[in-house]
Amino acid sequence: MQPRWRQLLFALASWLMLSLARSENFAYDLLTDQWLLSQVDGSIESAVQLPASSLEALEKQDLVQSSLYRDNELQNRWVSESTWRFQRSFHVSEDAQDHTNVDLLLGGLDTMAHVVLNGQGPIPASFQDAGDDVILRSQNGHRRYRIPVKDLLQVGDNNISITLFPAAEEAARAADAYPYKVPSMQGPGMLPHYNFLRKTASDFGWDWGPALMPAGILGPARLEAYSTAILTGVDVRQQHLEPDDERIKTSGCSNIAGASSAMMLSFECEVIVPEGAPESTLQVAGPPEMCSSSSKAVSIAGPGQRLVTYKVIVQQLPNNTWWPRGYGDQPLLDFVVSLALADTADNGERGLKTSQMMRRVGLKTVELVRQPVQHQPDKETFFFRINGVDVYAKGTNLIPMDVFQSVSAMRR
Repeated sequence: MQPRWRQLLFALASWLMLSLARSENFAYDLLTDQWLLSQVDGSIESAVQLPASSLEALEKQDLVQSSLYRDNELQNRWVSESTWRFQRSFHVSEDAQDHTNVDLLLGGLDTMAHVVLNGQGPIPASFQDAGDDVILRSQNGHRRYRIPVKDLLQVGDNNISITLFPAAEEAARAADAYPYKVPSMQGPGMLPHYNFLRKTASDFGWDWGPALMPAGILGPARLEAYSTAILTGVDVRQQHLEPDDERIKTSGCSNIAGASSAMMLSFECEVIVPEGAPESTLQVAGPPEMCSSSSKAVSIAGPGQRLVTYKVIVQQLPNNTWWPRGYGDQPLLDFVVSLALADTADNGERGLKTSQMMRRVGLKTVELVRQPVQHQPDKETFFFRINGVDVYAKGTNLIPMDVFQSVSAMRR
């Protein structure tokens, strides 16, 4: 039996190792505090809480009247024709800066955006004139970005500045540069050329709403510092398996009463491994219906960005099958995808988790049926078959709940 002091020393060492691993990855949400909104080509300044657009912030501060009242859609158009800057300062600790990788995550930059970190240069006159200190030049309001910024940060105070240029102006410039004219919807108050920008089309105006062209920051904005492998995305694909499929038998699944078939779920995981990171394993945990994995824990080592696929088999039961509305219930199964340090596993048990994401999955089969129409061989069908049942779409849709996307997100 070990002396008491050795047991205590081992316990202390284990606690320190786990504590260090738990603090391995660091995240700082840049949306928690207020930002300063300023009109680059004017004199307006206002505090703003993100996510928000410049027009939305001005309305909240009573600097402009509601754009939904009378003809204020046109009276407030100068807001969308101005250049706006969102900026704030933040503190970076020594612990964060000591990590191998430090990334800036940004999303929902709506739309023509320059991002500067600790820059001192003047703001360009237009989106096309990007300065040397611009670390991101985005013209897509629908995507997210991950930017390595470790070399741009300093321990202590830092500053981030996001400048948004008039989107309608850039849409018109792109349309003029195109070799031929592209039609777009036109109506009272509407703005043209929505098909030349990766921006919500209804911002240019629609038959049900005004053309406000809001410019703002609608998605995440945070810093991530890490020295272990991290998950940056998980996509789930389903493959229907019949009861006699050999993959069900070899997976270790036992027959469950009432199971008519099974699904092979492929978790396609985006992983970033920093230089010198310890080896990690990819794991998937799910509901009781999840049988043994069709593949063992995937080992991940070596620096770089990669796509790793992990497959599991799930028994499909009458009470866990997803149906369209009107045909049945919509149950969703929870799966947790995680990365764990390989060297913390003991006797085959899962290691210490350093990164994880959850995905909710509805088990279903979907077939697009295109078959010759009886007595009309030159024509074919076009409908969907869900879980073996023919389903025909209804003619309805949902428009945005509010003219400002940040408000729509809160209302959802």
